[in-house]
Amino acid sequence: MKRIILTAVSLLALVIATYAQRNLTPELAARLRGKTNVEDIMNTVRNYYGIQRGDNTNAGSEFENNDYHWWQKWEYWAMRRLLPNKTLADYKALNYLAAQEVDARFASITQPAKTSIMSRNGWATEGMRTEAEITPDLSYGNWSFLGPANAGSVVNTQPPPTQYADILGVARMDRISFHPSNANIMYTGSPSGGVYKTTNGGSSWTAIGDGLPSGVSCIEVSKANGNIIYVFTGDGDSHRAGYLVFNEDLSPITGGMYKSVDGGTSWIKCGDLYTGAGALIGYNIAVAQNNSNYLYVATNQGVYRSLNGGSTWQQVRTGHHFDVEFRPNDDSTVYASTASAIAVSSGGGRLGTWTAATLTPAPTPTPVRIDLGVRYNSGGAVSTYVYALLSGSSVSGQFSGIYRSTNSGVSYSRQTNTPNILSSTNAGNDAGDLGDYGTAICVHPVDPDVIATAALNVWRSDGSNGGTTMVYSSTYREGNGPASAYIHPDIHDVQFNPLNNNLYAATDGGVYRSTDNGVSWTNISTGLGATQFYHMKMKDSDGDGEMNGLEILAGAQDNGLKYRNAAGTWVHFYCCDGFDGVIKGTDGDYVVANLNDSWKRSSNGGVTLTNLGSITFFTPFAIDYDNDDTMYAAASSLRRSYDGFQTFTTLSFDLNNFITTCPSNSARLYGSSSARTNLRISDDRGTSWTTISGNTGWPTGSPTVTDCKPWPNVSSEIYVSIGGYTAGAKVYRSLNSGSTWTNYSGSLPNVPVHSLCVALEGVYAGTEIGVFFRADGAADWTPFYTGMPKAIITDIWVNENGLVYASTFGRGIWIANRYSPCADNISVAGNLDGPHYYEAGISATVTATSESGAGTDIFVKSNNYIDLLEGFEMKDGTFFKAYLGPCGSGGIPNTNRGGRYAPSNDGQTFNLVEYNRRTQTAARKQQGAYFTLLADAVEINVPAGGTLKVEGLDTQTKAIKSILPATRVSEGMYKVFTGEGEYSIKVTLDGKSISEL
Repeated sequence: MKRIILTAVSLLALVIATYAQRNLTPELAARLRGKTNVEDIMNTVRNYYGIQRGDNTNAGSEFENNDYHWWQKWEYWAMRRLLPNKTLADYKALNYLAAQEVDARFASITQPAKTSIMSRNGWATEGMRTEAEITPDLSYGNWSFLGPANAGSVVNTQPPPTQYADILGVARMDRISFHPSNANIMYTGSPSGGVYKTTNGGSSWTAIGDGLPSGVSCIEVSKANGNIIYVFTGDGDSHRAGYLVFNEDLSPITGGMYKSVDGGTSWIKCGDLYTGAGALIGYNIAVAQNNSNYLYVATNQGVYRSLNGGSTWQQVRTGHHFDVEFRPNDDSTVYASTASAIAVSSGGGRLGTWTAATLTPAPTPTPVRIDLGVRYNSGGAVSTYVYALLSGSSVSGQFSGIYRSTNSGVSYSRQTNTPNILSSTNAGNDAGDLGDYGTAICVHPVDPDVIATAALNVWRSDGSNGGTTMVYSSTYREGNGPASAYIHPDIHDVQFNPLNNNLYAATDGGVYRSTDNGVSWTNISTGLGATQFYHMKMKDSDGDGEMNGLEILAGAQDNGLKYRNAAGTWVHFYCCDGFDGVIKGTDGDYVVANLNDSWKRSSNGGVTLTNLGSITFFTPFAIDYDNDDTMYAAASSLRRSYDGFQTFTTLSFDLNNFITTCPSNSARLYGSSSARTNLRISDDRGTSWTTISGNTGWPTGSPTVTDCKPWPNVSSEIYVSIGGYTAGAKVYRSLNSGSTWTNYSGSLPNVPVHSLCVALEGVYAGTEIGVFFRADGAADWTPFYTGMPKAIITDIWVNENGLVYASTFGRGIWIANRYSPCADNISVAGNLDGPHYYEAGISATVTATSESGAGTDIFVKSNNYIDLLEGFEMKDGTFFKAYLGPCGSGGIPNTNRGGRYAPSNDGQTFNLVEYNRRTQTAARKQQGAYFTLLADAVEINVPAGGTLKVEGLDTQTKAIKSILPATRVSEGMYKVFTGEGEYSIKVTLDGKSISEL
């Protein structure tokens, strides 16, 4: 696939052009135009809003309507993802490229293989595991999902809106699609959490396709064949109207279109739609009702058509499109919409067959997004009705309108444009809307005069009236109406299932179902472990820097503060955008935390909350390990408390990037200001500070500093992580409190490092593409994230229970066993999905299979030999590599694609390769059907699919060894590892010598 990396100028143009749709005034747009340096951009924004760095006093308190808060979220991630010249980075493209140089995105240091991976093959209770379910001798570094797998309960006894311990949610889901003949099978996609499937009508969900790119912008199941699923990766909704600051996205490009033909068990990469300049963003997929190979995709670069199941594509319309739909049961008629226009083709959507539809009257205000709704039913009827929701640029009590066509999309008439159904109020009497961030409209399968729409709330037609009058169908928060009417805002998709007429909504908080056309709703989000956590804290009662409690406090985008108590129960503390906090070591129910621009304290596990007032948006916290009454809130001015924030002192120091305490030295703190490019030290509990960045050995160019952690027993030994995309500048170490620095980056991939955990066994680093580990005294880093889907790692903590905990932005919280030295002999078995990495001190035997295809990458490393035994089989598209090397030596293996299970065009039958770095030259000599070689591996170019078998004749003992038992393979280049010794080998395909083919 051709990767297009956007320039800073083109990225800023996208920011300005799209943000202009949502309250970006012409004056601010003019001030920003031409700026590419992130600090310059944010200084301009702050000057415009009259706000000093880190100050929120003029920002307002309504988080969902505050433009400056959107910019603060954008700054948080943009500063961590800079190019060396401090300008904007097209980070999704750079992450993709970096992942090609690593062991395929998921790995662990060393482990006997588990026979299954929980997150692929079903959920435990609530879709997650507990600490007791992790088996130490089976999972050295093998990650399992901990939670949360649902929104959690509310324990707050102070009802909303006084305390706002409401707006329950668990994860942002953007799209939903249904199986054509089984109402219990549905799929939903998260923009940072991947694809989920339910087979029981939504009672529980399971993550599938964890090896795929993690973002899903749209998903569609074929109506002709329920086993065929198309997924367009990326994050479409966050790309428009300024909301690319909403979800951590700067300019996420797609990883392409993927297809499954077996209900999501395995995936293949489709052909490229677009390889031109600029990002590609997808919004909707339409698959013909009678032909699974005939489909369209609406993107920002136009509408694309495929007639062969996604193998090849043709652009049939240019420009930014939000929706494309087939006329039900008529594959020759296609509808498409842009920001302000609708088109129809009665010629199968072919190039040159499109005509513009008329809208009467002309919509006012001018819309910024149009979504389409057509009626699908299980009876196969052809419908001439098409609905359109025109959204954005609302005024008080009015929006651009709902329009309907009764002549198959040729012309439309307005049904209504009042009240403002895009707003958050039940009455629709204000000017609020989502711009073009996330809206949808759908039509009842039986009655084409019944519709539902989605924006901040769901609205439905008031009876069977075609939308001429609309009534609110859901409430923005629980306290705004009946509890049964609540749906977590914002709402990205709403769909009727034609098999049972149920109405479903995909939202920023999960998936909801209504069985009465939207009158009441049920949350069906159990198993959707796609929470976007910024930070995570745990309890440490003995002050040694290793956590020893099970309590967790974590702040999530959109879904507030989540608290896990000592019993393992997840509690929803508070609404909105959670960020960071602390838990007292001596009392796990005592917490202090920040959300949006306020902070709260609870001494009883959230039953009651005390409001501590306003504070800087995104405030980090830290706690003294020796005296847990001493706490710090690193706002634009540091707050220090000696009584658990019953009272506090405000100090005139900006530590708004992060603050770190030291287990071995209570007086010593490390911190970084909101500029994010410096590191400071204090030896008097924050009263005075000295800058230690810039000293000898510090990286050049004022890089973004993301975290700092001390060695548990020595406060002068510190490790610092670096954001951005400067190769070789990822982690730095100082042994003298920052007086001098040493580059500790080793072979870490060129992606931002967001978090560190320094433990007695070594250092864990959380990056954009997973966890890496460097053992104490080791020369380099090793991948450490087998079993964990690709996600941004935001915090890591080790626990005295033998586990390591990691929070992610998009896949919740995960646990694994802490690093342990290599086992001598391992067995890699089971059906593996997603990338994996295994190490052994002596030998590895592999009988594993993989049915997943694209996105599954498996690496096996052993010091002496690796045996591929009977049962070993890799599906076409899977990447498998085995190689020899010392266990525990570190080093990130690169993905030499010459060794993958895929076609190779080198034209050679044999290519003998050495993998144990022996000095002698590999040799071969043909002896009839046998070839003699001195090497550890042979690459075999298989000319056609069939049963491949490799046998070895030891030239010394004359014993015959089965090197590769009969294995079904596809055409392509395969590596087979022979182990120590001199062998004559015989290679057959379907019983014939491969040299004869």
